[in-house]
Amino acid sequence: MLNLVRLNGINQECHLVAGVLGLVGTLLFYFLLSDASIGHAIVTGIICAVCWYIYKLGEGLTFDGQPTIAGPVVSIGLIVLIMVLHFTTI
Repeated sequence: MLNLVRLNGINQECHLVAGVLGLVGTLLFYFLLSDASIGHAIVTGIICAVCWYIYKLGEGLTFDGQPTIAGPVVSIGLIVLIMVLHFTTI
């Protein structure tokens, strides 16, 4: 029996959503925090886009062609860790 863990590819819509999330993250961070610099806002937007890609990669994890629950759970845990580290260092 051959067991394969495989990542599915990312489609073009995923790139569009990542760009929109990055832009929205940048704008929200900059306008909602009165003492925020534009540099921190841009970094936050980039981290939002990267977190979207991490989630989509975790969502595409399959085992023998069947979707697994481990991929999304691990990716959400990693996203939470990234966000906590980012916002505690600002």
